[in-house]
Amino acid sequence: MPRRITHPADGTHTLTLLTAPVYPEGVFRCDACGRKGKGFCFHCKECQLDIHVHCAVLPLSVAHRAHHHPLTLTFRSPYKKNSFCCDICKGIGLNQWLYRCALCSFDVHLDCTSKDSEADCVSPSTRRVHTANSQQYYTAVSSFGSRLMRHGVEGLVEGITQQAGQSLVQAVLGGSSSTTDSSSDITSTIVNTMLNS
Repeated sequence: MPRRITHPADGTHTLTLLTAPVYPEGVFRCDACGRKGKGFCFHCKECQLDIHVHCAVLPLSVAHRAHHHPLTLTFRSPYKKNSFCCDICKGIGLNQWLYRCALCSFDVHLDCTSKDSEADCVSPSTRRVHTANSQQYYTAVSSFGSRLMRHGVEGLVEGITQQAGQSLVQAVLGGSSSTTDSSSDITSTIVNTMLNS
């Protein structure tokens, strides 16, 4: 993994790979997805930009069957208060990146681009209409339970990969008291960390 990258979200500075957040509380908020993180991230000291490693490699454009145009990765909502309504799940996005069709004002959460089922896609008759001062919605789709489960699984996977990566870096850099840790010791550490989080 590179220690420094350039990213279109910050066209001015280079982002540095950190093994842990620079903040005193030991947690960062990912500017891409809006979720908190405790492990590896790309950071810009000047802009205070923090991005999960997996968010830093998101494609700049995606196709989704719910919309006929390509969706472009957008680093800031074009609407007031930096928020948007996802045209797939109908949930609100706030201070986070989105995939967007600027021609149609079709906006999608980063996670929602991976939804494939018919129930997850919004038909054209239920898309939102923008007015000058507000957003009106024809329907609200309740998918809280499935989103909650998906986020729980994603958090578990992210925690395991973060811990495994930190253990690997410590072993390679000699930060561990024993450089001959077996894979079962590392796995045990990961599981214990997950259970205690």
